[in-house]
Formats: sequence, structure tokens, C-alpha cells
Amino acid sequence: MPRENNFLLGLGEKLTTPVRIERGGRPKNPPYEFPVARERIAKRAAGVRRDLESIPKEACPNDEAVALLTLHPRYISKSDFPSDFLKASGLRSIGSRKAFVKPDGWGIKEHPVEAETAALYVAAPREAFIALATDLPRWTGQEKGADDLSMIEDLSLFSAKDKVRSVPDTADSLLEVVLHADGQNVLGAFGTYADKIGATVVMERRHEVGDLLFLPVRVHDKAHAIQLAQFTFLRVARGMPTLRPYQPGILRAASGFGVTLPTEETDR
Repeated sequence: MPRENNFLLGLGEKLTTPVRIERGGRPKNPPYEFPVARERIAKRAAGVRRDLESIPKEACPNDEAVALLTLHPRYISKSDFPSDFLKASGLRSIGSRKAFVKPDGWGIKEHPVEAETAALYVAAPREAFIALATDLPRWTGQEKGADDLSMIEDLSLFSAKDKVRSVPDTADSLLEVVLHADGQNVLGAFGTYADKIGATVVMERRHEVGDLLFLPVRVHDKAHAIQLAQFTFLRVARGMPTLRPYQPGILRAASGFGVTLPTEETDR
């Protein structure tokens, strides 16, 4: 009579009983302790508040601005998303992009000098950014989202110069503009702002892909493009790609071999 549990694997009898698998790992050693993290981000929040003063009100749809919140390279997984900090600060994520940073601290012994991370586009009313710069220096560590400060490597306003790419210096340039289509008023507010500064938006050529809106805009020159890029929900403004005609090179000599034809009639 065969045995009831005849396992070929060593200790295979353990497979007959439920096995509990521990989820998650040990808490990470943060790259910055709370007092250091608070001071770092408080300084950056103060810089965002200062830079907001130079942006015209017409460039802020619903009086909102967009900043870049760069995560520390050790905190780019979904489980490390700083949702508590965003909620406590009144910020919301409207997109992301890849970034490379050289962190001031790592919290581990072996680490690279530079690493890839994620930069979040975060939007909020301007008063929320101002309140963050005012309140953050007084945080004690007990606030909701205080632990997330160690996840943040940088916080800065998304400046107009950083948005403009490959724009020619020639007059009357056509740009491809990409907007964060966050809400129904962004497109209308952008059209109003563009008209005020003298830029021409080709609305009938707009194209929406997910949460991004692509549309052509005609500006006078590069300085005019930077003025257009002050619109807070503008993600990038770049020179419109053009088609280049194919111009094959001229053949200077024919290749092949010589052929000698007979001059007299021959019998077949």
C-alpha cells in the first residue's frame, strides 16, 4: 500500500499545511532625518512662494500654479508615493517625468553619485503654496505627511525658461505647445492669456492625448515664447517639427563594365 504523503522534495511535508508569507520589508533608513528634511523642503517652499510673485495672474487658471516635486531615488515605488504630504499640503499630482539627481544624502553606505528618479508635476492654488512655505518651518513631526518629507529631494516652481525647447530665434515661429489638461478651464484660460500677449493659438488643430493637450501656437520670437510659457499649466513649448525634402546626391560616374558589340554579321 503506498504511503499517504510520499514526497520527493526535502521537507515536502510542509507543503501540506498553510504557509504564512510575511509581506513588506523593514522600514528604510531615511536619507534625511525629520529636522533636516523639514529645513530642506521649507527653504524650497519659500523659493516657490518667491517665484510665484513674478507670474501674472492671467497665467494662473483658477489662480493655480504648477510646481515640480522631485522624489529621492530610493522612494520611487508606488508604495512610497508621498500621498499624505500632498493631501496635507493641498497639492495634487497631475503628471510626472523622468529626472536624474545627485542627492545630498542617501541613508545607505553604498550608493551611486547620480541616479534616476521621478519628478511629479503638482498643482494647487497659489495660496496653498504660500501656506506651505509659512507653515512648514513650524512642523513638529506629528503632522500627517511629516514622514514623507524624507522622500522628497527637491521642490521648485516649473520655470518658463525650462519649458521652452528648440525654439528658433527667427521671427514668427510656430510652436508645438503641450498643456496639462487638468480641468475644463485650462484651455480657455490659455487662449485668453495667449491673446493678451499677442500669441496666435490654432485651436482647430488641437489634439488631446490622455491628460495632455497638444496645440500649435504662433509667436514672434524666443522671448515671446518664454512669455507664453509663464502659463502655469503649460508643460513644454518646442519648435514645430518640419518635413525635410529628400535630396539624393548627384551621381558623378556610372558604375559597371565595358561591352564590345560585334560589327559584322555572324552565322547562327
